[in-house]
Order: sequence, then C-alpha cells, then structure tokens
Amino acid sequence: MSFAAVLLLLASLALSPLPGIPAIPEGSEIQVVRDDGQSFVAIGMVTAGVLLLNTQGNGLSPNEPVKVWFLLANKAKRQTDQKIFSGRVTPDSNDILLEPNDRYSLRDVLQKVYHIELKLDRRR
Repeated sequence: MSFAAVLLLLASLALSPLPGIPAIPEGSEIQVVRDDGQSFVAIGMVTAGVLLLNTQGNGLSPNEPVKVWFLLANKAKRQTDQKIFSGRVTPDSNDILLEPNDRYSLRDVLQKVYHIELKLDRRR
C-alpha cells in the first residue's frame, strides 16, 4: 500500500458520527438557519440516501455563520429527535464546516459516515 493510500485511509477513519447522531434515518429533515435563528437558509429531507438542500432567499452566503438543525425521524417512537450544531458556510458556498473549530465538513460527514449524498438546489 502506498504512503498516499495510507494517508487517505487514516483521513477517512478520522471522521466519526456527529455527537448524539448515531444514524440519520430516511425522512429526517435538515434545516440550515441564519446564526440569529430568524430565517432559513436551506431546508431538505433525506430520501433514498440523498439530502437535497433547497436554498431559501439569498441561499448560502460565503463564510456566513449558521446553525444546522437535524430533525431525526424516529418512527419507533413516533417522534422527531432534534440536534443543533453551529457552523460556517465555506468560501465557495458548497459546504458547511461544523464546529468545533470548523473541523467537520457537513458534506464529508454525510457521505463518509452516514452514506448520504449532499446536493444543493439553488433555484430561487
């Protein structure tokens, strides 16, 4: 195995589930809200292994601080569990870096840990 392959393997192993979210079931809703909590930036639902985030208003603004709300579908309990994380939109507006320290790429965590593809719908 090459050195580059070993580094790639170690990087993928470093990702772990988000605290308090062992799984993101089908039907879970993800909401991205401005840091002040007053308006939505994007909303989407997990369907068939894809999270399609529909942007609202001006969409994801580069470097904007946001809150990411995970409304996790729990059919067994017939309720929704809620988890909230702070983050910052990336400079290219294609991802959100989650705290602490903008360390976790939402796109990477969804793909590599939860096997969910993140797609952004920027239609207005």
